[in-house]
Amino acid sequence: MTTSGRTVSIMAIIAGLLLLGISFDLLGKSASTSVNHTQSSLQSDVKSQKSSGSTKQRLVFIDLGANRGDSYEAMLGVGKKFNYNYTIPAGRSHKEMEAHLFEANSVFDEPLKEIKAKYDKDGSYAPIYIYPSTVVYTKDTTVSFFVDHKNPAHDFWGSSLLASHPDVTAQDKVDLPAINIARFILQNFKKEDHVVVKVDIEGAEFDTIPHLLSTGAYVNIDYLYIEWHEGVLSEEDRKVKPAKAYEALKEMVKEGVQAPTYDSAAR
Repeated sequence: MTTSGRTVSIMAIIAGLLLLGISFDLLGKSASTSVNHTQSSLQSDVKSQKSSGSTKQRLVFIDLGANRGDSYEAMLGVGKKFNYNYTIPAGRSHKEMEAHLFEANSVFDEPLKEIKAKYDKDGSYAPIYIYPSTVVYTKDTTVSFFVDHKNPAHDFWGSSLLASHPDVTAQDKVDLPAINIARFILQNFKKEDHVVVKVDIEGAEFDTIPHLLSTGAYVNIDYLYIEWHEGVLSEEDRKVKPAKAYEALKEMVKEGVQAPTYDSAAR
């Protein structure tokens, strides 16, 4: 190759590297812009919900930690394990509650599909939407989840995001999609809807409850039924997370969210 040919090749390589650097810079800026856009969208949604003044039209039951759908049937008053009178407006029926059932443990994928098919077929119930093998979280991502294999008699109730949970080990870890529950609530419901949220997520509530406050998603919630699991937290987390979560709930209650003492009685 001639000297001039080598010079041209070197210049081409340098130009390519410069373009590659610009491309990576643009990708980084694009990712950052996407995150910022998501945060601003959450804030704008909060403002629009607060300013709206129409009457409530929908009854909604959001079950975080749905297991095989037993809390949904408990809400209807036909539960096999227990029944619970989740609050709805006077004169309305629990059959009118549009249900959104989230469960991370894949053992319950088929039972959730079956319960959906059962009530969809009846035709007299509001729609049921299921989210099997999906973790309730503070952002949309993929997370490590720990599946309880120790308690089949109790429907593997110890499955958790927390490696510190006494019913799981490192060998129980699986990677699952996670959903930003605040985004889900803000995007799909309005302040005028009657929204009941049941939370039974084996320790993850200590991150989820402050998240509902900080994002403003609580403005779309009427009732929060939370089963607390302070005992499954690590020693380090117990020093900080419970106090933060309880304070967040206290602030939401000040703003009008109802939070009755709750225990599912599922044993």
